[in-house]
Amino acid sequence: NSHTLSLRDTVDQLTNPANAGALAIDGIVVTVADTAANVLAAAANATIRAARAVALTASATLSLAQLLTLESWASFTAVGATLTLQDSAANLLALTPAAARPALTVFHLGSNSAVTAAQAITLQAMSHFAINNGVTLTVTDTLANIAGSATALSGLLATTGIAVNFADSLANLLSQAGSLQWSKYPGVSVTLAGNGQTTAANLVILEALSNFSVAIGKALAIADTVQYLTALGVGQAAVASSLSLKANDTATAAQLAIL
Repeated sequence: NSHTLSLRDTVDQLTNPANAGALAIDGIVVTVADTAANVLAAAANATIRAARAVALTASATLSLAQLLTLESWASFTAVGATLTLQDSAANLLALTPAAARPALTVFHLGSNSAVTAAQAITLQAMSHFAINNGVTLTVTDTLANIAGSATALSGLLATTGIAVNFADSLANLLSQAGSLQWSKYPGVSVTLAGNGQTTAANLVILEALSNFSVAIGKALAIADTVQYLTALGVGQAAVASSLSLKANDTATAAQLAIL
């Protein structure tokens, strides 16, 4: 006849060889009703893969890849359960409206991640967003972008596990850093994001910024007189990629030894 019979059971029962005969009956429509862990562990099983639907029987914490695997069945539901998406910031942000589910109401950052100020605002707006213990979310952007987003990010900036990295050009760091309210931001670091050349006096200003560094692959060249180049401390000089004279000059033997 044209009737169908719905068979709803756990992974263990559906994959039990003793039940193979029941699964071979014409008109059987299989629904897997089990935990996310059990369904995912059996995802490659032919019987489970051929099921018409998957219904989770308990709340679960999933990565984006695991969520998309569950959604690959024709029907995927989690009625009465709470789904937590726990992943990197990139994967949390990659969740599309089509992949969202009513049960997906909690979002956790599960690994160290770096995002722009705009992306941080998006994460903050996610339902029950939280940063797992031991995980750090670094907001890395220009001085202007972070300062301009400070009000919108105020809640997130007060959260444990947040660090802020100001990554900007040499010109912007020197012109804007003095007016920035550094105390508003947790775990501050400053990065020169591009190549640059400046004086020894400006190097002293930069090196005094919180956890200052030059981005990997970028160079900070210092050009000045012998007097100012030799006055640099060891730590200050180490920040520079190169030291050079900006004009003809005269040096003592002791100064040459320093250079």
